[in-house]
Amino acid sequence: MGIFRTVVAVAIAAGMLIGWRMIGLDIRPSQPSSAPLTYYVSPGGNDRAAGTSPAHAWRTLARASAARLRPGNRLLLRGDHVYQGFLQIGKTDSGTNARRVMISSYGGHRATIASRSSGLLVLDAANVTISNLVIVGRDALRPGTAGINVYSNLLRRRLPHVVIEHVDVSGFGYGIAIGGSHDGAGFSDSWVKHSAVHGNLDAGLATYGPAFNPVAPRYANARIHIVRVRAYRNLGDPADVKSNSGSGIVLASVNRATITGSSAFRNGGLGGAPGEGPEGIWVYDATHVLMEHNMAYDNTTKSKQDGGGFGFDQGTTNSVMQYNLSYGNHGPGYLLYGSPKIPERGNVARFNISSGDGRGTYVLGGIAVGGLTINLSIYQNTVVMAKTGSQPTVKLYGTPRRVRLLNNIFVGSSGGPLVYAVFPLTTSDALLAGNDYVAPAGHLTLKWARIQYDSLGAWRAATREELVNEERTGLTAAPLFVQPATGKAGGAGFALKPASRLRGAGLDLLGLFRLHPGKVNYGGKPYLAHSPNIGAQ
Repeated sequence: MGIFRTVVAVAIAAGMLIGWRMIGLDIRPSQPSSAPLTYYVSPGGNDRAAGTSPAHAWRTLARASAARLRPGNRLLLRGDHVYQGFLQIGKTDSGTNARRVMISSYGGHRATIASRSSGLLVLDAANVTISNLVIVGRDALRPGTAGINVYSNLLRRRLPHVVIEHVDVSGFGYGIAIGGSHDGAGFSDSWVKHSAVHGNLDAGLATYGPAFNPVAPRYANARIHIVRVRAYRNLGDPADVKSNSGSGIVLASVNRATITGSSAFRNGGLGGAPGEGPEGIWVYDATHVLMEHNMAYDNTTKSKQDGGGFGFDQGTTNSVMQYNLSYGNHGPGYLLYGSPKIPERGNVARFNISSGDGRGTYVLGGIAVGGLTINLSIYQNTVVMAKTGSQPTVKLYGTPRRVRLLNNIFVGSSGGPLVYAVFPLTTSDALLAGNDYVAPAGHLTLKWARIQYDSLGAWRAATREELVNEERTGLTAAPLFVQPATGKAGGAGFALKPASRLRGAGLDLLGLFRLHPGKVNYGGKPYLAHSPNIGAQ
């Protein structure tokens, strides 16, 4: 992963400022501000009509872009029809919190906007809802285009309440892009929900902002919510050899965000950058992000980097990923990475499941912790590698500081170590405690820098891992999952049978480590804080 192309994202908006109101099309009817109107667009319409009824509809998106929309107005496109060109919503088209402007379809079916550049631009506008549209790129599968681009060029304030729902966007550089060119002046309290973004070049959905300053962190956007979005087959740009492309959902430059109930699958694989790659769902240069109840599977990369399910990348702070399911990805199920100049800190990964991840031939593992990561807690996760393979269940590389891996289940592959630390680490760098280590082939391997240990006891004695207050912790017991731990088993299959030795065998995370794990496990059952199960369920 790494630096997202913020400059390109800003250029999406700049390239669309054609300005329909400057070419003589602004022939809007007069209307009292207290009487919101509905405007209609239909293939059989007339751009010189009033536009205020289906019988007197406008015909083109150019005419619709020229209209000045007032608070409470609706602009509706007749469904089951394709409209060529793009639609622009500008600053003077903003609604209010109580009376928002709506862009949607009518007639019982969704309308389609087909564009050779970008599809729908919301420029410096607030309180806008976009719903029930299909937006398709016609020869627009290239950098610098976006199906829906929500962009602010303001200087000092965020624009609130842009809602995108029930849309299908494909065939652009980015499916949906939300952001601004200045810190503190993007968008806030905005939503993308119940939508699909697929077949795009760079990413399905992205938020962005200006270059990040880790010394004085600021963010363009705030309180962005992604709910039940499906991002798939966004494959990446073969011509881009400098930066990652081909991710499903990527959030950046945001203070407080949620990604819930969403899925990212079959993304990546064509990006040309040799040194970095995409992820299914990931975050960078952001703070207080909650990523929960999502799925990421069958994502891949062309390079030797990334291509995994979920990620917290550089500049991510005070964020939580929980109750997520990752399987069959080329890279790690969960990647937590901070660059030396822009570390990540204060993050939590808990109650997640990784199954059959790390399908690539390079070494990244099921959970990978890399670069400069500070105060990271990884606990109550279940990681099961594919039975055949050579990837470690956990890989630690770079310079971790105060990283804790607690009460996790680590089931290895036939040919890889269960834990692989690239460099010598002390327990203040990375502490592993209360975990279960399972080698399907019956041969336990733990690799600590250049030394390989063949038993939990030998590794514990040499490194002081799996020691808490001088008490030995850790198990090497078969978990006894409800279903066989196959590469693509669903999350429910990783519940523990009543006879499992891992039930009630976990460490008291609150009492020993002052961690507050929450009230329920992955399966939604009550979490028993003083005697928890090991693993996600």
